[in-house]
Amino acid sequence: MNSITLTLAAVLIFGFGSYAQFSTNRAYQQIEPKNDYRPTVRISGGDRAPGDLIIADDFSDFANWTVYTEGGTTPEWELVTSTPDDVITFFAEMDSPTNDNGFACFNGVQYLLAGAVPPINAVVEYNDIIDCSAADGVIVSFFAAYRAFNVERIYLEVTNDDWASYQLFELYTEIPTNDQIQDFISLNISEVASGSSEVKIRFRFKELSGDDGYGGGYAFMIDDFRVDEAWSYDLKATASYHRSGIGMVFENGLEYYRIPESQFTEISFIGTVSNEGSETQTNSKLNTVVSGVESYTGSSTPIDLPPLETDSVNCESAFTPATLGLHNIMYWFDGDN
Repeated sequence: MNSITLTLAAVLIFGFGSYAQFSTNRAYQQIEPKNDYRPTVRISGGDRAPGDLIIADDFSDFANWTVYTEGGTTPEWELVTSTPDDVITFFAEMDSPTNDNGFACFNGVQYLLAGAVPPINAVVEYNDIIDCSAADGVIVSFFAAYRAFNVERIYLEVTNDDWASYQLFELYTEIPTNDQIQDFISLNISEVASGSSEVKIRFRFKELSGDDGYGGGYAFMIDDFRVDEAWSYDLKATASYHRSGIGMVFENGLEYYRIPESQFTEISFIGTVSNEGSETQTNSKLNTVVSGVESYTGSSTPIDLPPLETDSVNCESAFTPATLGLHNIMYWFDGDN
């Protein structure tokens, strides 16, 4: 059995209450130097054997990649062996395992600093056709470094018919403006890649507003690109929430970060899971444990999750805190397989 764990700490604080919900709006912010960047810790399953490697590329040979633009735009990706100085100032050095031998970088901060941001639709494409004809499931993974800024969009695109059609995967859809991330990303591309001998993959950095104050973005860098056959069984935790007041004023409740003592109320634990494997994940469930000044253990009703399916589930019982102090909340998914 493989399990995947997310850990966070929630502090119950006496005082004025504040809460937050997801929003599709972005408040425009001025460009600012980096703040004490620290790489995130990746989530991994240590008790599973990887699928067979299909291809791997560490950017040591730039001839394996092509950079180009679309829609009449001019800014391009750069294939480099060191991080541009302005990117370091406003973000950080590329921290991939093999960055010394090369990586791809889109440097958007140079346009922000110049105060002249052109429309951007820049692509870097892996040149070789990838044969996935023997794979029941396909996973693409890569090391990515990114600092979000207002209006740019980042995509991975996959085709099996030489770009006559393609599947688009948008990255960083919920990352707040000015957040900084360096970590491995893995995506299940089985729907378009499995069983095909004609797979091609590219990355796109897009920002078409041409806004001199808020366009351009900071930077997006990629390295250590690989395509593997999917594991047979692989659950991926994609989100976790602790919410109160579900079904009341707000149908989905409120996701509290700070709770005033006078408003202690029951908290529901919710998680979103996707099946990244090639087999149905039988009796998959969310597990949640609270430890610290209080204790709680809960799990969701088990479900069978077919390949490529995603579902949101919640623990059957709620937790009502009664004590001020540190509450550590741990989420993970597991199943019979």
